[in-house]
Amino acid sequence: MGPKGEGLKVAITGAAGLFGHGLVEIFSLRHTVFALTRSEADITRADEVRSVIRRLGPDVIVHPAGIPDLDQCEADPARAFLTNVHGTRHVVEAAREPMAVRQICSAIFSFSNKPTSGSRLLTSRR
Repeated sequence: MGPKGEGLKVAITGAAGLFGHGLVEIFSLRHTVFALTRSEADITRADEVRSVIRRLGPDVIVHPAGIPDLDQCEADPARAFLTNVHGTRHVVEAAREPMAVRQICSAIFSFSNKPTSGSRLLTSRR
């Protein structure tokens, strides 16, 4: 937990990147942070992501991991699609498992396990 025992368990993907590293520093002030780099959880591997999220049991996932450089994306669109699209899907699907995560924040959207207009895209019909 945070310095006084308060706070949430927060998993942050892309923790080795500039934005991810900054998020780790800020969230660590009040929360228990799991700083996930590619070596801990390669987002292009669904089983690996699912396993790490199950093991850690975070309350929140912040997902800034991806390839932000447009030149790199244009030079290797298959890699960019695998990382930015499928990688994000893998993180969201791991979070959607029963009792896995209460909230996930991506670079573009915020999704909750409670149905709201912002999360309808990823809310399954059960």
